Amino acid sequence: MNLSYSNSAKANFYFESIGEDRWKCKFCLTERKQVKNNGYANLVQHVEKEHPNWKEEMKVSSPAITFVSTEKERNVFGWLDLLTERNVFGWLDLLTGSMLPFTSCEDPLFLQYSRLKKMDSDTFLQYAHLLVASVEEKISKELPDKGGIMFDHWTDSGNHYVGLFSVTPGSPLRLLTLSPLQNEEALDTESHVAFLEDTLEIYGKGREFLQFIAGKNCNLMKSIANAFTVPLLGCASHRFNLAVQQLLDERYSGIMVKLKELMKRLNRLKLKQWGKWRHKTKLSPVVYNDTRWSGKYAMVREYLQLKEFIDDMYPDLVDYLPSTQEQIVIQEMNQVMSKLESVTDALQGEVTMEEVRILFDSVIEEFPSTRGYLAAGAEIVPNVAFENALVKVTGKKEDILTMEEKETLIPFKRASIQLTSEEEKELGFAAAILQQAKKRKLGESEYEDLTFIPPTCNQCERLFSQCYEMTLRNLKMLMFLKLNRSMWNLEEVSQIVRRKKNDK
Repeated sequence: MNLSYSNSAKANFYFESIGEDRWKCKFCLTERKQVKNNGYANLVQHVEKEHPNWKEEMKVSSPAITFVSTEKERNVFGWLDLLTERNVFGWLDLLTGSMLPFTSCEDPLFLQYSRLKKMDSDTFLQYAHLLVASVEEKISKELPDKGGIMFDHWTDSGNHYVGLFSVTPGSPLRLLTLSPLQNEEALDTESHVAFLEDTLEIYGKGREFLQFIAGKNCNLMKSIANAFTVPLLGCASHRFNLAVQQLLDERYSGIMVKLKELMKRLNRLKLKQWGKWRHKTKLSPVVYNDTRWSGKYAMVREYLQLKEFIDDMYPDLVDYLPSTQEQIVIQEMNQVMSKLESVTDALQGEVTMEEVRILFDSVIEEFPSTRGYLAAGAEIVPNVAFENALVKVTGKKEDILTMEEKETLIPFKRASIQLTSEEEKELGFAAAILQQAKKRKLGESEYEDLTFIPPTCNQCERLFSQCYEMTLRNLKMLMFLKLNRSMWNLEEVSQIVRRKKNDK
């Protein structure tokens, strides 16, 4: 239906009178002057300029809005309902997007600087749970019959969490759940398998859905993949981190220990003599942790910037300073780390299995000791045949697949490239075979597009790093809605608000 809205309808939909010919926009709180009985030009100008989607917003409210004007009538026809729906949507979008406490929606100070109306936190949680159920249903409908999963673990304050994503062609990664294991006393293969089966069941899927699992290169993940009889694709970023850790330990462990001790002492001096330190520099000593090599790189870079201040500020530290020869080694180490950091950055982006192989081969060529982790057939690789097969297919080299590699790709094989019986009869048996071979040669792969399979599990890492920044209360729901933000909008929330209202 084509609706035409009068200026009166536009003005009354968006504005409310606040006295003395002043009007306030109910959506953005802008105030405008409009003399009574002198038209609506000033108000309508604001609507059309600042709210370009005004037609859609008014249409969602009610087709009857053209004919009503009083607050009582607006309430009857749903105008005030739309304001409620926008308010609920606003709180859901704000609190999940910024990972704020759910009590923010009733915090007086927060409300003072927000355009949103107060909402009881229990009411917010009710809407959030309803939205989670709605998004789960949408994901269920979106998931194809076959696909893979990516998951990893995170432990905090004694709680063991699993982050689980779906990996399917043509769709972005979808967070299926971030939840504690039901049986945290037994963090073994059986408990993880049961957890994965229960989660897949929420989305109407069973074991037959799984074609592969992507995760860290560890024995537990291998055991889980074996339990589902699917290949495990190990995380390339995890392998690279281990390779670089080993390289740095072999080459620079002594100087690294010395730098770490120096940074610890500088940290203590900085705390004791804050005024003196602040007067000289805004830099701060960095002490790495042993989990990731990037912390060591940060410490080296910080030292190179701080060293010009150290002699001048703290002559007592002379015994802990690197010697002239060690300074040369530190400069060399910084250059090596800079190269390796560029590989880490590349792995954080969207790379294919073939591109990962090219990067790893180049690193091995320059730093041969990394071969133990980065070589194509390295012991750490959970399924060499599957990984090599993905490298070859994504690199358009499937003609050199081995029989073992082909077997790992059977679940991803396209339907045979067949000619119709009429075409075969017309061409003849031999010509038909050659025609099919020609089609394959022209680029028609025997396999589905496998570039959707991620060579890294960086999404899990990002998920857990965000979790560290927030309270664990309602963690699962908050992260689910945040990472699946593209699956819900104002219309979705409006429907939920209406359903909840009708259920009362």
